[in-house]
Amino acid sequence: MLTCHDSGEKTDIHISGILDEPFNIRKLTKADASDLFVPKLKDYFERKSLNSFVIKKNITSEHFESFIDVMGEPIADSTDIQSWRLSNQSSCDLDISEVQRFSKLI
Repeated sequence: MLTCHDSGEKTDIHISGILDEPFNIRKLTKADASDLFVPKLKDYFERKSLNSFVIKKNITSEHFESFIDVMGEPIADSTDIQSWRLSNQSSCDLDISEVQRFSKLI
């Protein structure tokens, strides 16, 4: 699971489910790379109204690519509940069951 955390001046993204304890994504890269990547990922969370999302390890590459396409659609950037439902319906229509998104809207 990827979860975005704001702690005042700094934003962190934590990954859980791989190790016993959640870990900070900043530990995966050098400081200059994470300083560029983490704010962009935070922006993504905000545009998609996400609290967190989970990608199951058994996801097929076809479903992963389809999920990326769905989340890249302009309607997925909207912050209203109807757009969120349409985005979820798109995932269901494509039979993408290996990804769970948790919205700030619901």
